[in-house]
Amino acid sequence: MKKQLLIITALFLSLNNFGQTPQINWDKTIGGNATEKLSSIIATSDGGYVLGGNSKSNISGDKTKNSKGNDDYWIVKLKADRTIEWQKTIGGSGIDKFTSIIQTSDGGYFLGGYSISNASGDKSENNTGAIDNFDYWVVKLNSVGNIEWEKTIGGNIEEQLHSVWQTSDGGYILGGHSSSNISGDKTENSKGGSDYWIVKLTSTGTIDWQKTIGGSQADRFVHKIFQTSDGGYVLGGQSYSGSSASGPDGDKTEPNKGNGDYWILKLSTVGNIEWQKTLGGSQTETFTDIIQSKTGGLLVIGSSDSGISGDKTEARKGAFSISDVWIVKLENDGDISWDKTIGGSNYDYGLSVVQDTDNNYILGMYSNSDTSGDKTEDSKGFYDFWVLSISESKTINWQKTIGGADDDKLSKIIKDNSSEYILAGSSVSNISDDKTENNNLATNDYWIVKLQSPATASVNDNFLSEIEIFPNPTSEFIKIKGIQIKNVGIFNLNGQNILNSSQDRISLMGLAKGMYFLKITDLANRTAHKKIIVR
Repeated sequence: MKKQLLIITALFLSLNNFGQTPQINWDKTIGGNATEKLSSIIATSDGGYVLGGNSKSNISGDKTKNSKGNDDYWIVKLKADRTIEWQKTIGGSGIDKFTSIIQTSDGGYFLGGYSISNASGDKSENNTGAIDNFDYWVVKLNSVGNIEWEKTIGGNIEEQLHSVWQTSDGGYILGGHSSSNISGDKTENSKGGSDYWIVKLTSTGTIDWQKTIGGSQADRFVHKIFQTSDGGYVLGGQSYSGSSASGPDGDKTEPNKGNGDYWILKLSTVGNIEWQKTLGGSQTETFTDIIQSKTGGLLVIGSSDSGISGDKTEARKGAFSISDVWIVKLENDGDISWDKTIGGSNYDYGLSVVQDTDNNYILGMYSNSDTSGDKTEDSKGFYDFWVLSISESKTINWQKTIGGADDDKLSKIIKDNSSEYILAGSSVSNISDDKTENNNLATNDYWIVKLQSPATASVNDNFLSEIEIFPNPTSEFIKIKGIQIKNVGIFNLNGQNILNSSQDRISLMGLAKGMYFLKITDLANRTAHKKIIVR
């Protein structure tokens, strides 16, 4: 009963409880009957969105094509009104792991990931490594999602591609890691367990140049690479390598600070190292994102298990070995300007960052901490999306915990064409708390949430105040006044959709006594939630 009351409270309290905190405008669940995991989202030039991730589903739910293997790239194009415009299931007969997408200058899309599939399905080339070793796999789509070309790139062991970017010459820069020596497409031997492998492609997919960058240990997970205004590149990942008193360790010129550290590099236009920075404490740091700041320099985000040590100036918020979010502001030359540890008493992970018009940093995270440390709201299930605004002076402006009754993990935060925030990730939750749509068969689905700025929040507040439902409590029917109804969905406390209507008078005959909630959508596609009691 306590859980049910929490669900109802979260769904039906006024939207204006948090002052200047952005409130939820809408959310959308997209998936099939197996597992979907969303990795990235972009806002498109037509006001819509493209979602990219992986799917194991056959035709079911929102999926219109069967799986082509064990795991496929699944690309979903949404219109501005959130309806699906088109979708593409792309893969071979094996495992194909999607990681990154960009919209290209010609209006198409460029996808990055890694694959163990040989030539099959949409793959035209065999892998270059041994069985079950991944290669980079990139796919160029046109504006409606049809494949224009695709390319498999790798050596004789394993490669994983995690980030792609279109370059000023119309080509592409790929950021990932490799364990291969000279073989296949690799022209340099490994420098250790795994190395950053940066590959520059022409606009048609031909390799322009490549660089193997690393030390004697594992250097991996280049989750972000982008081109800078001088034509060079900034990238970040995780490194276990480190120099010593006897000299550099391969390309690493700074000692390892603990276990894994953030490793940030600035490269020239042809991939030569201009500067590098190893960032970490005495335990493990995991890098996830880096952006150029409007105030100059770079803002880095990831997660850390470390207390005060190395480059970390603030104590951990949880117990030993429990992750916090760790952000670091760098100057243009890589020197540290400041750092900040953010978290609650349990596990908190930093995934993504954008900057608002007032130069605050908006952090996209997920967390299973209750109110503690920096967290001001309890967990709503297991993991929840956690979004937070922090100023250049390290002051927390606002934060919001968003989730359902189960597991919700954010992957990406972006600003859309209206400069409002889109949170994208994966969810196991059915209708509960902030989730307004059920999952397909209780497996992971894509879940996206749009926040509205405080300036527009009053529009939805007014919409809520316009709606009248009577009688309530009721025994036979309800009447809805104040709006033009598109659809009313009635749900029980288990999140099951038991009735839908487009009428303003709805018969409730046959419903068991108890509490229900309504999802009301008007002709302008605004959505509100109300509760009713049937007695």
